[in-house]
Amino acid sequence: MLASIHPRYIALLLTLSVAPLTARAADNPEDVKKVKETAKSFVAAIMKGDSVEAHRYATSDEITNTMIESIIPVIKAAAKLREATAANFGAQGQAFANQMNPANFMKQWTKIADEADVIFDGRYAVFTPKMPPPPDNQQGAQNDPNQNDPNQQGQNQPQGRRGGFFGNRGNQDPNQPRRPIDNGLRLRFEAERWRVDLSALPMAQQLMQMAPLMGSVAEAMGQTAEEIKAGNFETVQDVQQALQQRIMQAVMRRQFGGQ
Repeated sequence: MLASIHPRYIALLLTLSVAPLTARAADNPEDVKKVKETAKSFVAAIMKGDSVEAHRYATSDEITNTMIESIIPVIKAAAKLREATAANFGAQGQAFANQMNPANFMKQWTKIADEADVIFDGRYAVFTPKMPPPPDNQQGAQNDPNQNDPNQQGQNQPQGRRGGFFGNRGNQDPNQPRRPIDNGLRLRFEAERWRVDLSALPMAQQLMQMAPLMGSVAEAMGQTAEEIKAGNFETVQDVQQALQQRIMQAVMRRQFGGQ
């Protein structure tokens, strides 16, 4: 299993859902603004491959530090791979490299920070979908002859959008405590400011175990990028096959000390 590690799997783990919880709604606009800005700044730093900047917006625990230092080399190597494939194979090569870059899968966090509301749970801040506006025909519903008919109730209710991290927008009962988006992104108040806390991920310990393997992915990407520049591949499919094989070899060396 370890030999089949893939950058997309790494990104998937980073964006796994957090456990649902009940939290109070945000009531301080300044805190909300700071939480959103911190989340977006953290993602921007990760996508640029800037570990120093990423640490500025992150908590200081071992898990968060380790994950930042592990993912940054992959981001940098993926950028080199993208440059090489785009130069040699055009749009097709660029598309392939984008699929291999975990940074592209983290863009959703920026979207969430832009569009979602913030709720607070003690020292933690999480994101929750915005409550939907009332339907246009809500006023007229008061005169709806079917509204008291148990066979008709609910038939004309608007349906929430499905799919994606905002798929449950519109399905939340306004009379119940709001629940956070299952996006894996939480912030914790530490050292007088809000910071991204990767240790709050539900699979934090598994991520720690995978950290050394991310170095194998970065190594394989970097070597493949150099081979692309040297003209060693004729097609993007050749690049993909070689990269997968190189990742497996690198993982095996790290796991079993092979040559």
